[in-house]
Amino acid sequence: MDLNEINPDLIARYKYILKKRMSDRQKKKFIVSLIKDLSIKRDDIHVIETTYHNSKNAFSRNIYVGDVESAEWIIATYYDTYAAHLGSFTFNNISQQKKNTLLFNLISSLLLMVIGIIFTMYITVPFIDKAIENSNWLLIGFIVVFYIIISWAIGEVAKGIASRHTWIRNSATVVFLINEILNQSENKRIAYAYVDNGTTNEQGLESLLNSVNKNSKILYLDSIGAKANLTVSKDNNISPLKKSTVFSAGINKIYPGQYGKLSIKDLHSKEIYSKNFVVVQEILDKVNIEG
Repeated sequence: MDLNEINPDLIARYKYILKKRMSDRQKKKFIVSLIKDLSIKRDDIHVIETTYHNSKNAFSRNIYVGDVESAEWIIATYYDTYAAHLGSFTFNNISQQKKNTLLFNLISSLLLMVIGIIFTMYITVPFIDKAIENSNWLLIGFIVVFYIIISWAIGEVAKGIASRHTWIRNSATVVFLINEILNQSENKRIAYAYVDNGTTNEQGLESLLNSVNKNSKILYLDSIGAKANLTVSKDNNISPLKKSTVFSAGINKIYPGQYGKLSIKDLHSKEIYSKNFVVVQEILDKVNIEG
C-alpha cells in the first residue's frame, strides 16, 4: 500500500490535526472524527464504554464497526497515543513501558523544580521585599505568574506528556484501517474495532475480548508502519507474518520486528514501511474472500 492510495485528507487529519489522543478531550475529538469518516460507508458503528473496578476514572471507549459479538474475524487496532518516555518501546512489556514513562516524568518534574529553585534564589529572594515596599506590581505579578505556571507544568508532567511522534505508533495503522473499512464491501463475518488504552493497560482490548465469541479470530494491528518485517504473536508463540499464516481463535498480535522493539528513531519516523501494509492488505483480502 502506498500513501498515495489513501485520501490525503485522512492522512492530514490523523497524522497532524488529531495526532495526540491521550487525554479524554483528545480521545472524544478523535471518536467524533472517526464516526464522521466511517459513516460515509457504514451505519453499524457503535461506541462502547466500559467501566472497570467500579471506578469512574478507569474506563475505556471502544468503537466497533459491525457486530463483534457474532463476527468470525475482528480486525482491530488501538487509537490512543502514548506518553513521552525514555528509551525504546518493547511490545508485550507493559510494565517496562510504565517504568520508562515514569522515569521521564520524574526527570522532567525534577528539572522544573530546579528551575523553580533557581528562580527563587535569583529573582524572588533578592527582589520581592523591595518590590512590595515600592509597590512594583509588575514585578510582583511576574513572580506570582511564574509560580502559577511552574506549579501547573509540574502537575501536567506528573500526569504524563502526550508524545507528538505518533505516526508510527499508531496513527498510520489507524488510517490504514479506516481506508480498509471504506474500501471493503460489508461482510457479516468481519467486524472492526478501534480499542482504547492500547498504550497503557490494554483495558480496551480486554473489553473487546469479553465481547466476542470464543471462536472469533482477532487480528490486532500494532505499529505496522514501522520499518521492520512483521511478526505475529499468539500465546507467547512468535513467528514471521506471511500471507499464508494460519490464525487461531483469540488475539493474534501483529507488530514489527522479530524481537518486538522500536527504537526512539523508529518511533519518531514520519515515513512508513509500505511493504508491511501490502502484506497485511493481502491477508485481509484473503479473509474477505475465504473467511
